[in-house]
Amino acid sequence: NDYGVDWEWETIELASNASGKTHCDIIDLNGHTIKNAYIANGNLLFKGTNTSYPAEVKNGKILNIFGNSPSGVFNSMNVTNISASMELGHISNNAISTCVVHNCAFYAIILDMNTQSFIYYGSSTAIKNVDIYLEAYGCNSSSTCQVLRPSGTVTIDSVRVIGKAVPANKSSPTDFKISSQKLYNSVIDFDMSEFVY
Repeated sequence: NDYGVDWEWETIELASNASGKTHCDIIDLNGHTIKNAYIANGNLLFKGTNTSYPAEVKNGKILNIFGNSPSGVFNSMNVTNISASMELGHISNNAISTCVVHNCAFYAIILDMNTQSFIYYGSSTAIKNVDIYLEAYGCNSSSTCQVLRPSGTVTIDSVRVIGKAVPANKSSPTDFKISSQKLYNSVIDFDMSEFVY
């Protein structure tokens, strides 16, 4: 699709919940590129349906992801060796949620971050070898609005975070977090100067 909203991408679900099924559904782009995907409101790009046997998207590029009000981009899966660029409006969930993310690069502009985070990941999962350029606007909750938001104690290793965050209310800004976990072997160059902390 070269024309954005002329075709809307609805959620593609990966991995089976059927009884006795133990396989993953894997999309291996094998060096190929998906581009100009416009996510329909309330939808995701990819969603895993079975966290016990997580799906995976790997080995390629996903460029020019757009959406006015998507539910996010990736949900409940492994994301490995992916380069992705996106510009999203109001996100109703975390952009990348409950995922293991390894060896990836993300360029993202989120126009209304609201109370969400860029990457949310569950206990014992890891974010490793990830480059993030993020411009996050409309942030309005310090408890959830983070670049890397963990659930439980997890490992963040070899991450580079560049960009800026802007509060929803500049006259009464809250605080904003890169993460509440330790980042090992990482580089942070992130402008949060418009926030209280």
